[in-house]
Order: sequence, then C-alpha cells, then structure tokens
Amino acid sequence: NSGEKEKALNEISLLLSSDVKNKDLIIAKTKMLINLNQIDKANQSLKTILDLEPKNTVALELIYSNYLKINNIKLAEKYINKLINIGHHKYELIRDKAFIEYLKANYKNAEKFIEKAIQINNEEVFGLNIYGLINIEQNKTIKAIELFKKAISINPKYADSFNNLGKCFIDVENLNQAYLCFKKAYRINPGSDLPLINIA
Repeated sequence: NSGEKEKALNEISLLLSSDVKNKDLIIAKTKMLINLNQIDKANQSLKTILDLEPKNTVALELIYSNYLKINNIKLAEKYINKLINIGHHKYELIRDKAFIEYLKANYKNAEKFIEKAIQINNEEVFGLNIYGLINIEQNKTIKAIELFKKAISINPKYADSFNNLGKCFIDVENLNQAYLCFKKAYRINPGSDLPLINIA
C-alpha cells in the first residue's frame, strides 16, 4: 500500500543521506518513486546516477521508460540513443525505439527497428501491434492484418489488437468484420471510447 511505500522511501532516503553516491540506494529510491508515480523526482535521482556513471544501463533504461510514460518523446529518444550507442540491444529498447520512430512519422526507420525487435521476440503483443501500425502507415494493410491476428492469437484480451484490426478491415472495406473487431475491443475494455468512436 501507499503508506508502506512512503515509509520505505523515507528509510532509503535516510540511508542515502549518509552515502549520497551509493548507486544501488539511488536505484532503489528511484524504483520506489516510480511505484509512487513520482516520475519527475525519479528522473532527478536517475540523473544523479548518470552524472556519476553516464553509461549506467539500468539508469538509462529507467529514465527513457519514464519519459515515454509521460509522452516526452524527445527526452525518451535521447536516452534510448545513448543505450544504442553503447551497444545495448535488449528487445524492449529496440521495440521502443521503433515506437518513437513511428510516433515521429519516420516509418522506414520504425520498420528497420521493429524488424530487429521481432527477430529477438516475435511473440510480444505490443511489438506486433507497433509493427502492424507501421505497416498501415506504409499502405501494407494485408500484412498489418496478419500481424494483428497473430497478436490476438497470443493474447485475445488485448483490446488494441482488435481495435487496430478493425481499422484495417475498414481500409479493405470489410465493414462487418470491422464492426465485430470494434465490438470485441469494447467488450474487453469498456472504459475506452476508441472502439465506440470507430464504430460510429
């Protein structure tokens, strides 16, 4: 619960007051701040680590992820690029780089990165959805349909896959299938307006 997390955060801060450059304690504090949704404070802690050790991959991963969460694409990309430049090539990093390129409408670059990511893990639903969205933007609707269907076969409870598949069916003028996809997306996530907007 929140009270226990605050108590743990205070204990970590107390330990840090006598050992301000202890990277393990700073990381622990940062993760606690993220859990408490205090992203700005978490990023300040991460910058402290990066001042001490600019190539700390844990800090770089956490800070880019935090910036993505708050939709600060420019800063997220800055830290992702630092990781890539030091030879860090985890699946999530490459996938997120593809997502940033997609958001910037650099679809060829996005495709290059997502294809690298898919070579590492071709069973992750968010990555398959990104790949499908990139294909839509390049007018490769049939390939996008295959990707969204694969994502659905892996996780039939991921509403975005149905919503994206429905958009593809509109593109190929299969309105009955599109309606069914939007209906399934809404049933999975009734709190989202997106399937209703697409149905309309």
